[in-house]
Amino acid sequence: MSTSQLPLLPLVLDGVPQGLRQALTQEGLAHVERAPGKPAGRFLLYDSRGGKPRGVAPGQMPIDVDALRKAATSDPFEDLLDERSVTVDYPIGGREYRAEIARIDKCHVRQQLMAGLRRAIEQRGGVWLKLSAYPFPYRSCVNLRLNYHTCGEGFAAALRDAAHYERATSHYLSGAEAELQPEQARRLRGLDVGSLGYHRVVPEEADEIVKNLRQGIHVLQRLGLNPRGYAAPHGRFSLPLLTALEVLNVSHSSGVALAYDDLPLFAGSSRVVQLPVHPVAVGRLPDGAPATGAVGRNSVPGDSHEALQEYFRTLVTARYQAGEPVLLLRQATPRVLEPRGAVEALFAATARCGALWHVTLTELAEWWRLRASVAWHAEVAGDQLGITLQSSPGRFRLGAEYWRGEHVALLPLDEAATWFTPGALAYQARRAAPLPAPQRVDGPELPRRQGRRWLSAKRRDDSGVRAFRDWMTRTWRNDRG
Repeated sequence: MSTSQLPLLPLVLDGVPQGLRQALTQEGLAHVERAPGKPAGRFLLYDSRGGKPRGVAPGQMPIDVDALRKAATSDPFEDLLDERSVTVDYPIGGREYRAEIARIDKCHVRQQLMAGLRRAIEQRGGVWLKLSAYPFPYRSCVNLRLNYHTCGEGFAAALRDAAHYERATSHYLSGAEAELQPEQARRLRGLDVGSLGYHRVVPEEADEIVKNLRQGIHVLQRLGLNPRGYAAPHGRFSLPLLTALEVLNVSHSSGVALAYDDLPLFAGSSRVVQLPVHPVAVGRLPDGAPATGAVGRNSVPGDSHEALQEYFRTLVTARYQAGEPVLLLRQATPRVLEPRGAVEALFAATARCGALWHVTLTELAEWWRLRASVAWHAEVAGDQLGITLQSSPGRFRLGAEYWRGEHVALLPLDEAATWFTPGALAYQARRAAPLPAPQRVDGPELPRRQGRRWLSAKRRDDSGVRAFRDWMTRTWRNDRG
C-alpha cells in the first residue's frame, strides 16, 4: 500500500505518553490506538524511550515523539500531567494580585508541543487539520463563574450585576450558605448552578470529600436547583477529589490548580471535564490596596479600577484572537471591595469579538464531552481534502480548522463527508498578544496554610482537634478561591 492511499488522519498511537494523548484530545486531532489489521492512518507516533514501534505497516510514516522532548527544557509530557501548584503574583497596574495556580503553564506547554508535532507532520507531507474547540462558527467562548460566599448583600449585588448575562454566567454556592438564607438561594432557579460543597473545604480523607460534596449537592437540590458542576476552594485539585466527583457523577469541575487559562481537558481516564479559569477575579481589589476617602463597600481606588478594567479588556481580546477560551471568575462576598460596573465592562469588551460563544459551564462541558467522542478521518484526493465523520456531536454544529502558517480557515462539517480545496478557503490570523506573566512567590509558608496542613494531619477520631478544625473552617470560609 502506498503512502498516498492511507488517510492523513487519524494519527496512530503506539505506546506514546499519556500527556500526549491529553494534548491531542484538547487540540481536536483525530487519533486512535494502534491495532492489528489495516492501518488506520498514515502517521504512526511512537516513543523510542519505550523501544522501537511494534511494526510499521506498508505506507505508514513513523514519528518518534521523543524528539519533542529534546526541543523543550523539561519533559512536556510529564509537565502536562503535573498536579502541583504554586503561589504567584499577577502584576497589574503597579499592584500585585496573589493566587495559587498550577505550577506549569500547561496551555503554553501544549501549544509548544503541538507546534513541534505539526512541524514533524508537515515535513512528511501531512497537514494540520483538527476539530474546532467550539461549535461552528465560533472561534472562542466566554463564561463568568460567580462564587457566592454569602447569601446576603454580596449575593444580591452579584446577581444584579449578572442579570442580563444569563447565557454566559454560572452560579456556584455552598450548601451551608444556601441553608442560611434559602429564599436568596432559590433566586438562582433556572440558571446554571454549581456546588462549592457543603462547607467550602476539601477534606483530606476520600470518604469525607464525598460526604461534603454530596451534602452540598443535596441541599441545593432541595431548594429546587440543579447543580451539575463543582468548584473547589482556591481552585484546588487532587486525585481523591477527582475520584469523589466521579462517584457523585459530577459533570465538570472548575479551578486553577490543575490548569489555568487553558482549553478544557480530561485528567487521565476520568470523564469529569476540567474547566480551567483565569486566576485573577473580575473586579477584585489588589492585595493590600486600601479604599480611599469615605467610600462605600463597592469602591476601590480609581487607578486600580482602571488598570484592572484595561487588563481584562486586553485579556479578552488576546485570548479571543488566539482561539483560546475566556473563562473568568467573580467572587461575590461583602468582604471584598469591588467597583460597580466591573461585570458590565467585561461584557462590553466581549461585544467587540464577533464570533465569541456565550456559554454556561454546564453547556461547555457537554460540548467538550461530545466533541471528544466524535470519530473522523481525513484523506486527500488530488488538490482536495476530505473529512468523513463516523459520529456527530448531537445538537452542536461541528467545525474544522485548517491551518496554513499562522493563519487558520474555519469550515462547517454539516455533512457526513466534507471535501474542500485549501486554496479556496478564507483565512484569519491566529496570534495572541502578550499578557503580564505571573511571578512566583517563594518564601516561608503562610500561617494560615501551616494551620491547614497541621489540622489535616491529625487523627479524625480526636474530638478536640475536630472541634478546633470546624472553628477554623468557619473562620476561613470567606477566603477567596
